[in-house]
Amino acid sequence: MPKLTHLYQATAVSVLAASALVVGLRAQGVPPTPPAATGAVAAAQPAVPCPRPANAPALVPVRLERDGNFRIAPPYVTDPAFTAKPNVPKGRVIRFTMSSAESKLFPTAPVPAARAGGPGRAGQAPGPANAAPAATPQPPPCTPAWTDPAPPSNQAAGGRGGPGGRGGAPAEPPQHQTFDRQVAVYVPAGYVPNSPAPFIVVQDERWYIPEDAPLGNDGKPRTDLAFMPVMLDNLIHEKRIPPIVAVFLSPGPGGQRTIEYDTISDRYLNFVETEVLPRITRDHAVAFTTDPDGRATFGESSGSPAALNMAWFAPNLYRRVISYSGTFVALQRNAIAPNGAWDYHDKFIPNSERKPIRIWLHVSGNDNGANTSAEGMRNWIIANNRMADALKAKGYAYQYVFSEASGHVDRRVQLQTMPEAFEWVWKGYKASGR
Repeated sequence: MPKLTHLYQATAVSVLAASALVVGLRAQGVPPTPPAATGAVAAAQPAVPCPRPANAPALVPVRLERDGNFRIAPPYVTDPAFTAKPNVPKGRVIRFTMSSAESKLFPTAPVPAARAGGPGRAGQAPGPANAAPAATPQPPPCTPAWTDPAPPSNQAAGGRGGPGGRGGAPAEPPQHQTFDRQVAVYVPAGYVPNSPAPFIVVQDERWYIPEDAPLGNDGKPRTDLAFMPVMLDNLIHEKRIPPIVAVFLSPGPGGQRTIEYDTISDRYLNFVETEVLPRITRDHAVAFTTDPDGRATFGESSGSPAALNMAWFAPNLYRRVISYSGTFVALQRNAIAPNGAWDYHDKFIPNSERKPIRIWLHVSGNDNGANTSAEGMRNWIIANNRMADALKAKGYAYQYVFSEASGHVDRRVQLQTMPEAFEWVWKGYKASGR
């Protein structure tokens, strides 16, 4: 079984043993937080963090000039880059939809399978119309700094995600329905039409474009998200990043998201290169640089493997990657990656020559699967710790941020860290004019 190396202090000469770094919830007297549903964004953590244990690992603030591992904790403070400023030139956002019927690579999406027992829970008959609603699970009284994994068990290798387990199901169920894909393109102020621009491809569009934001509990579009257009306006104006174009893509509906994002292959890359970017250039006079140093990708959760796939399979096209709560676990399995994105840190990175990729990674202390063992290959913390270890061992330029008292793709953490993540990942870029 792979050894779990928890986040260690980012120094060049000291690596602490995992046993010294990991203090469980049991030691804190707090019950573990159950993992969120696979691929979903977890509900917000309780506002009040639990007291940090006296022997907790030292916090390591993020530093733009340094690579390596960092550890942060609440309170999380929104970066001023997310506040619109009157003296800052505003970019424009183009929004349109793409019909899957016009796509050669993703022409249809799976129709959700009918659940046994009708519209109720799988395997259960729906309850009577006047049945009392199920009780809402109550959050713990405070948010623990982190959750420990379960100890190893005697289950068969691969566990829950192994052959014969849930992860052993066919990677692509039959596809039957066409769909529309929402696309948004941020174009910086002063952009000259049809001039080649550096750019970033952002997965899960709706979390970053206010016009498409999901609804909150009040039925209104959420306003607590890391909307990128304002941030990009400010970072570009302050010359913290180059004047980049940002392409925001929504995945297909339902199970299509994991097919597009979690499958380890170059299919999604080819979709972007042959269908998305040419459409934007043709219809909106926005051209994209061919210089790989000027091409970046961004993902959260399952969008992170999609982002890394683009750089890993084509470092001649993409070389800069940002990942929040990356799903580098065993979901979609195929011949290339029998253990899905888990194989990135288990095989691909350790067993390959270093590629010219610059990567910024994040994981939360109470991320998905945090209280599960490594055997099932469904623990996001273990997976991202191992990603950082593998990248460090190979000499990659990387930053890895572990955020305490936070959940899967925690928006508070994004609002604090995203501007610096963009600034770090774009370090060293020089326009090539092509």
